[in-house]
Amino acid sequence: MLDLTGIPVVDNHCHPVLLNQHMDGVQFRGYCTEATDAIFAEEHIPNTVYYLWLLRQMAIFYGCERDEETILEVRNKLATDALIEHLFRAANIDTLVLDPAYPPNSECYTPERMGQLGRCRAVKMLRLETLMQQLILQYSDFDDVVDRFSTAVSRAREDGFCALKSIVAYRTGLNIMEWSKDEAVASFEEARDEANGWEQFRIAHKPLVDFLLHIAFQHAAELQLPLQFHTGYGDSDTDMRLGNPLQLREVLERRDYQGMRIVLLHESYPYSQLGAYLAAIYP
Repeated sequence: MLDLTGIPVVDNHCHPVLLNQHMDGVQFRGYCTEATDAIFAEEHIPNTVYYLWLLRQMAIFYGCERDEETILEVRNKLATDALIEHLFRAANIDTLVLDPAYPPNSECYTPERMGQLGRCRAVKMLRLETLMQQLILQYSDFDDVVDRFSTAVSRAREDGFCALKSIVAYRTGLNIMEWSKDEAVASFEEARDEANGWEQFRIAHKPLVDFLLHIAFQHAAELQLPLQFHTGYGDSDTDMRLGNPLQLREVLERRDYQGMRIVLLHESYPYSQLGAYLAAIYP
């Protein structure tokens, strides 16, 4: 078997680690499935091949017996900093490319702290839909939102971001269309009405989202900024049909977007063949 442990790892898409790493068996198993029904963590996950393999690897890592209870007992005795430090260094991580928009900042390590613990480089991506939501909550004028969104994206590198990220597949779909300003304004007014009185809201207003994404694409192409798209499988509330990467074809065909380096996340599963086709056709 090939020994690849000496090769430094660049994790090109990850999220900040939760501060609370102490958990029981059911909670731990819950991280091994996207299903939200408790029966999966309670009854099904313990019998899956990948979970049994995980327990074997964890037992070796922690130097303990192979059963879940013992493994979690040993793991929970470790201080979180020590646990994260141990895991990162054992993985030989060179660089972490982080999306800090999730989980909430109050619940997780900062990218800077993760880099310190892992003695590795930690860089951030700017999640576009989160930026949209923040601006819509702050400003009541459409042109203000557009101007501030455009400025924030154009300054992404200056503000410490290495790339952009879009989760439009979760919201309105990868079939990103062209809309008139009037259509985008009407969509903006709907979003403002929906967000009124709330500190947070979920943007799912297609003309507005698509309109702003095209602005981001223009800047990404000019600056040659990578843009990561969530594609395919994800949280259980996603409509998988909207995450088919083939729907990005019109964006990929645009000559004025050729400078934008696109990454299709999660191997586009279950559309892996289609994602591979796009990777073989478009640079």
